[in-house]
Amino acid sequence: MRIYVDFDDVLCETAQALSRLARAMFGRDVPFERIHDFDLQKAFALERAQYEALMERRDHPTALEVFLRAKSRMPSLSLATVYNCLDALTECGLIKQVNCDRASSRYCPNLIPHGHFFCKECGVVFDVPLNPSLQTAWEVPAGTLVSHVEINLRGTCASCAQRNR
Repeated sequence: MRIYVDFDDVLCETAQALSRLARAMFGRDVPFERIHDFDLQKAFALERAQYEALMERRDHPTALEVFLRAKSRMPSLSLATVYNCLDALTECGLIKQVNCDRASSRYCPNLIPHGHFFCKECGVVFDVPLNPSLQTAWEVPAGTLVSHVEINLRGTCASCAQRNR
């Protein structure tokens, strides 16, 4: 199978991603033509510190946990900046926002289709690989376009179940 890339589309997507990132970092819309006027080195350093905090331990941290991890790399970092960067990373498709009931949002760098297991005892969240046969488990009405599927499982993890015996 060959995949053809239209570089104009890639450049357009990159420009849009940079504009979204600039909006998140500077709090206002920034036309792509004006991006060079802003300190994107700082913006990318902030985004990179947070992305690395997500990648170093794939434990689905909350924004506060990302903030505490990234703060050691960038002492001047604020929690508001973390929220803005996580929003930009999510919008750009580099991470996924994971929600369970009314708890704080968590963030996942795993972009392969998968579900999440939430332990009601200890609060751990971990990835659950999808069975390929589940990808066609639902019958949606003809003409319906599904843009997002989120599978969340809740229960007791193996460690807590063992401890409760």
